[in-house]
Amino acid sequence: MTKKKTSTVTKASSCTMGPGLTSTPSVLNIVTPFEQVRQFHRKFGLYFGAAPRELTVHEHKARINHLYEELYEYEKAVAEGDLEGQFDALIDLVYVALGTADFHNFPFDEGFAAVHEANMKKVRAKSAAESKRNTKLDIVKPKGWKPANLAKLLLLNFAMKQHG
Repeated sequence: MTKKKTSTVTKASSCTMGPGLTSTPSVLNIVTPFEQVRQFHRKFGLYFGAAPRELTVHEHKARINHLYEELYEYEKAVAEGDLEGQFDALIDLVYVALGTADFHNFPFDEGFAAVHEANMKKVRAKSAAESKRNTKLDIVKPKGWKPANLAKLLLLNFAMKQHG
């Protein structure tokens, strides 16, 4: 009888996230935050089809109010010097924004990647005068910069969902 070789799947090395905290991400099971929010929505029966869509007036109002609520929580935590509250509010704000993208059925991960690629071609402002936000901490669009083509991504995604 021959001995069967077994294959082992290993996880990526642990990385330190601060005193006493480590993270060991799985190499095979990477789930994006957008996919996690989709899982949350599906748990509660919130599914809106496959193709990108416009929200109803009621859905728009509800999502906008929820986004403002989370932004206000961040602003309040900043005013109170509450670092944990700031952290929580930012996570909640991103969670609600991702949820809104899910309500729209936007191909968020692909869109984010396209915007990230375009953003990486921006440059740091040399002075506050070069910034429309009046800060030298700003990142600005250099001459010839082109934004991500999200319209094309939406059209492709819509066509793919309509035809199988």
